[in-house]
Amino acid sequence: MAYGGHPAGDEDDDVASPKGGWQPSRGFWLGMGVVVFFAGVLAAAGAMASDGAPDPAVLPTPPPPTVVLTTVPRQVTPEPDLTQNLGGSMRLNSATSGSRAVEGGQSVSSPITADATSSVSVSPTAIASSWSTTPVFAPPAPAPPPGPSAASLAQQAKDSFDIDIVLEGQDWGADDASQVRNIGAVISAMEMLPLRVTSSAASSPNGSLAILSNGHGRTQDGWQPYGDSARNFYTNSDQGPAGYRAANEIVLWTGSSRTTAAHEILHAYQFRDASPDDYVLTLLGDEMRSYMAATGWRQLVSDDEVRAAAREPWDKINAMFVYEGRAPTYLDDSGSLASAETSNALEAFATAGALYYARPDGMALPDWPEYWDWFRDHLG
Repeated sequence: MAYGGHPAGDEDDDVASPKGGWQPSRGFWLGMGVVVFFAGVLAAAGAMASDGAPDPAVLPTPPPPTVVLTTVPRQVTPEPDLTQNLGGSMRLNSATSGSRAVEGGQSVSSPITADATSSVSVSPTAIASSWSTTPVFAPPAPAPPPGPSAASLAQQAKDSFDIDIVLEGQDWGADDASQVRNIGAVISAMEMLPLRVTSSAASSPNGSLAILSNGHGRTQDGWQPYGDSARNFYTNSDQGPAGYRAANEIVLWTGSSRTTAAHEILHAYQFRDASPDDYVLTLLGDEMRSYMAATGWRQLVSDDEVRAAAREPWDKINAMFVYEGRAPTYLDDSGSLASAETSNALEAFATAGALYYARPDGMALPDWPEYWDWFRDHLG
């Protein structure tokens, strides 16, 4: 405890003076001397530390390492969300009816990324029929029932664009949320494409546009022109147990992206006035002639030769035209170098149009000014 205003234990150091004050004792003066001495030592040490110490050494900063950027392509596997499933090959089905469908499948070549299979095969090739003598039509595969939000969205698509998002017998996703996302991709493509395209695609002499989604390449009537495999394609004919008929259908692989949907909608627009399975004759129309002239295509044979070959395998049709335009390379949405092949003008049209109007968010528009000028001036 404290005593008389001083720390306890100091009482004997102070002697009362006759005047009522106090006189320092000999011990006090000795203590003061010790304090002054050590204060001087500490002050001297501080001065030496501040004035005599050398400045800290400044080490040179090494230059930053040289960074070489390389792009390693991701492994490409068939997607459910082939976000940029941009293109395709058109193939001839050699079933007894001889009917054809326009496919938006693709092959991928390095260095293309999976999310946008950016190198697309736009070279239609003939394939053998997946059927024996008598075609067999597949019934719908089991699929999750449409959720309430998905059904509502499909009705909105009907009201806004006059298209039929087919829900019965289709697989739009595992649950209501994924169904809404996948149907939403179709609606987004319709919103981004010009009105001229969407209104013409939605209604043609072959019927109103029906959009399906399944992993079996199955049309509304049960036809599988490419066998039991997931495909994206457009067809203006259909067939089933009841027979062959005109149609206006897009079949999408479950989970296909906005750009994929736009590609196939552009096919529906291209063939809006074509008779069932007469896709090739579209190449002789004024619109396709204008597109080909602007972007670097040249017809090598007469119109009559093209007409005569209209139901021949696509390899033969492709050989009647040559592409002499710019190399259609670009950076996809992941920054990888991509290249769209140019063996067929119909596929090249749908691929370029899908890129122009509905490319992935954040992807820069490729430097193809003659393409974009044509689409802007002719389609809007």
